[in-house]
Amino acid sequence: MASHFYSFKTGKEAMDFIRTAYHHNNTTSSLFPDLILVDINMPEMSGFDFLESLKQIPIPENEKPKIFILSGSNNPKDIRRAGKFDIDGYFVKPFTNKQLHYLVS
Repeated sequence: MASHFYSFKTGKEAMDFIRTAYHHNNTTSSLFPDLILVDINMPEMSGFDFLESLKQIPIPENEKPKIFILSGSNNPKDIRRAGKFDIDGYFVKPFTNKQLHYLVS
């Protein structure tokens, strides 16, 4: 069970946190997330821009977080674009308790 949860108002704030949590010696700190939930439509930085920035961090394969997109968009174009990233799933809002259970199990 997770002991820490972090929420950010913008994609830029989230990316700043992740960059800070990542050490320059290519290891992750205990603050580095195990699970990232991304909305496509975020202020300052879209979810796609966030995922593109995340790809630039050399995270060791065994430390990569699970990443899920939660979006109000069921547009096939957005879903195809999301598939170009190393994500674990794409969920269309409204988000259900059953989907949340799937994410954290």
